[in-house]
Amino acid sequence: VGVQTNAPVITSSALSICGKDSVKITATGCVGNITWSNGAKGNSIQVVPAATTTYFATCESSTPCGIVNGGKSNQITITVGSKLTAPLLSCNKQNICLGDSALITAVGCAGTVKWYEGNSPLSLSKGGKTLMAKPTIAAYGYSATCEAAGGCTSEKSLTFYFVVTKCATNQVLTSATKASVALCMIAGEAKRTDSTKQIYDVPYTIRAVNVGNGDLTNVQVSNDLMETFSRNGAIILSQKITVKTDAGLAGNPNFDGNRNQSLLVDSLSKLPVGTGANIEYLVSVDFSNTEAKTFFNSALVKAKSGSVSVADMSNDGMVVDPDGDQNPNNDSKPTPFYLNKVVVAPEPVLPKDSLEFMGGISPNGDGQNETWIIKGLKQNKLTAKVMIYNRWGSMVYLSDDYQNDWAGTNNHGIRFGNNESLPDGTYFYVAEISDGRRFASFVVIAK
Repeated sequence: VGVQTNAPVITSSALSICGKDSVKITATGCVGNITWSNGAKGNSIQVVPAATTTYFATCESSTPCGIVNGGKSNQITITVGSKLTAPLLSCNKQNICLGDSALITAVGCAGTVKWYEGNSPLSLSKGGKTLMAKPTIAAYGYSATCEAAGGCTSEKSLTFYFVVTKCATNQVLTSATKASVALCMIAGEAKRTDSTKQIYDVPYTIRAVNVGNGDLTNVQVSNDLMETFSRNGAIILSQKITVKTDAGLAGNPNFDGNRNQSLLVDSLSKLPVGTGANIEYLVSVDFSNTEAKTFFNSALVKAKSGSVSVADMSNDGMVVDPDGDQNPNNDSKPTPFYLNKVVVAPEPVLPKDSLEFMGGISPNGDGQNETWIIKGLKQNKLTAKVMIYNRWGSMVYLSDDYQNDWAGTNNHGIRFGNNESLPDGTYFYVAEISDGRRFASFVVIAK
């Protein structure tokens, strides 16, 4: 009596995969033993093909008459696409006023960029490498994926987070019959930069607004940081403080908050009617030898409208006329910085295999944060290939075996070979670790 064994039927959990993804192939309809085209045995196999591969299976049954072969199954071809790298996001500003827009650029994607606001995909034309974002208080994080024509999609990029502030309005006051200017100030979240001392980077944002009826020229904002910190026992470590400004104002490269208290180059700073502009800076302060916990800061703005001089002392917050009396010059109030609101904790010992990347460097020769450090490389006997890009996506630095020695210089691109210092600003790094991990985020240069 003959025994007939049917050919198995195989199905797959996916017909196309990306990179090193796996797929499960299952055979049914076999009463005996399954042998796969790759030599594996069993009713199912989990495969990770390196290239597009075709699979089939055969069924063999043991009978009194011997081994019966049921024939070959149907064939299934698994198409393998390239594993895509998540894009790297860059933007020319991180602090932004509510209602303003900023351009985010995705670099490192050879396919189609898909944008997300939070976890929600944005409906944009395909392939756009840039996004004009308009963040809100509730929605301020943006990410992106890279998609190939074959359907492969990268993981999401690291999220770019904006710091959104309800800034002062730029409108002329309804009762404005003369030239006038208003000044507002807020203190940002301080970051500890030394694990053994109470040293913090304290950020301030100041906004000057033309609330009068005439254009303003020769705009100058002065800020005495000695009065704020040093007279209360703290020590200002920054020898020169980088001043960033919006269009219309020109930052003073020699500002130090002590001998030079001028934040702007007044001859180059203007505010047309109904406009406002931000001034931002970061000051490094050592609080180790002070018992004070609150530090008050005030700034003074002066400007001219024709032959008329106007001035205002800063008020705390970003509202021009907080009491609504149509007079922004009677609301002056110092801006407090509360040291006791800063979490003070010793630097943790990194667990095995952990890495920590510095968020910024200040290569100005003062011995503080001179080079960019990846903590944990030597501890875990790892090496790293490091690539650093500017905000336009151009590589400015490359090291195949990084030695924690990048001091904000250029060794790649149009300035290659000159080892020139890069300008202050936000840069973006990709670190490929010898154990296969890959990290990408931003690093700030602030001399």
